[in-house]
Amino acid sequence: MKATSRFGLQAILFAIPVAGALLIARIVGLASPPEKRADQGADRSPIVRVMQLEAGSSPMPILAYGTARVPQVYSIRSQVSGEIKEVSGHFREGQEVKQDENLFQVDHEETDLSIAELNALLLEFAARSEKLRADIGPLDVEIARLEQELIDQKKSLEAKKKSVALARPEVERLQKLLKSGATSRSVLESAQQNLNQHQQALLPVQSRVDQIPIIIQSQIAQKKAVLSLEKVLEAKRQVTQTQLERRQLQRKRCSVDSPVDGVIILKNRETGQAVKQLSRGDVIQAGVDLGWIMPTEEGIEIPISIQIEDALWIRGIRAADSSPTKSVDLSRYLQSIPDVEIVLYSNPDYMWTGRINRFLRELDQATRMTTAIVRIEDPGHEIIPGKKIPLSPGMYCQVRIQSRAPKHIFVIPRSAIHENQTVYIVKNKRLVMRRIEPVRITEDSYLVEQNLEAGEFLVVSGLSQAVPGMRVRSLPWQQSP
Repeated sequence: MKATSRFGLQAILFAIPVAGALLIARIVGLASPPEKRADQGADRSPIVRVMQLEAGSSPMPILAYGTARVPQVYSIRSQVSGEIKEVSGHFREGQEVKQDENLFQVDHEETDLSIAELNALLLEFAARSEKLRADIGPLDVEIARLEQELIDQKKSLEAKKKSVALARPEVERLQKLLKSGATSRSVLESAQQNLNQHQQALLPVQSRVDQIPIIIQSQIAQKKAVLSLEKVLEAKRQVTQTQLERRQLQRKRCSVDSPVDGVIILKNRETGQAVKQLSRGDVIQAGVDLGWIMPTEEGIEIPISIQIEDALWIRGIRAADSSPTKSVDLSRYLQSIPDVEIVLYSNPDYMWTGRINRFLRELDQATRMTTAIVRIEDPGHEIIPGKKIPLSPGMYCQVRIQSRAPKHIFVIPRSAIHENQTVYIVKNKRLVMRRIEPVRITEDSYLVEQNLEAGEFLVVSGLSQAVPGMRVRSLPWQQSP
């Protein structure tokens, strides 16, 4: 009992100073205001990097690369196999040939016989078809005659039915009068004879009216049979005509002509492939190179590959106008494409001027690339020893194609582009969203003409959870060198 009292007294003595300390701390806290944090009241809006928009008007060239080569070498090939019957005296190494000049001919005797047989068969089909058409004419005339006869017979039948209808009441009237003695039997018999005559005249007309539709159907069936034969004959004629055209094409392919003015070569200077001289009696296979033709006109070509967007940009066609399903033939624009500048890749001091001569194919929507051929007509013009050398095959060059010079365009970095081709403008310290339609997209930039204004501040740094109207702080963007 005493121990318990002693422990309770000690607890009370310990609690008194603790409670006093807490009371003093609270009094001090009320007397002194809490210390203010250094960042309390400061603007905590997200920081974004911005660039001030400026409209540009300088040309934007297209850069491409390629290796210089001699002009296109045309392969001499036959599209048919067979024995050589004739060879031109010009089909020799180094000999000049003209465009459309015949180089050689493959045996076409069997093809000529087949063409003659097919022509004879077509003549037979034409004669049979003419006869069938001649048979249809009389059938049409007979059908028309029967239809008119049916109309006339029906009219005659109606008239005879009326005559019978008139004669029958008269007989019935006379029969009544005979019973009363008001007429004689001879008068009644005469009336009955008249009725019988009308009824007898009715029967053949009725029979003919019943027969004519049957005859007409028979004539129509004959006409359908003739028309069916004519259709079968026409189908055979078309098949024969197709066979004839195929044979004629084969006959044409037996004669191989030069596609251009040029020089015959029997060794391909690009691949090193060589062939033997073609002679009469040689047997050749279709699709095999028998020689090549080097065009006589001088010059150097550089094949370059450019993207669809770049090819369209040369002509000033907007990217929005070049959907993946739209085919664009650039060949018709060749005359309006400006000269291009060629620079030797290993030494930029060596420069030449050329033009885009042709496109090897239309724009390939699958790879989004096209191949253009740049032609330099006089690669050795104004040669300066040690300073300007002639452009020669094998030189690797940069090709600079000058595109249109837009008068009012903004070049903005890819980092500024958000989903659905939208950008953010900082206006009065708040975000404003804009949708853009780029006229061209390069590796690191978007080119925009509309929906932006010079002097506006474009957000170029990344934004997470950006919302139009959100308050931000902006800092100038430092573009990487």
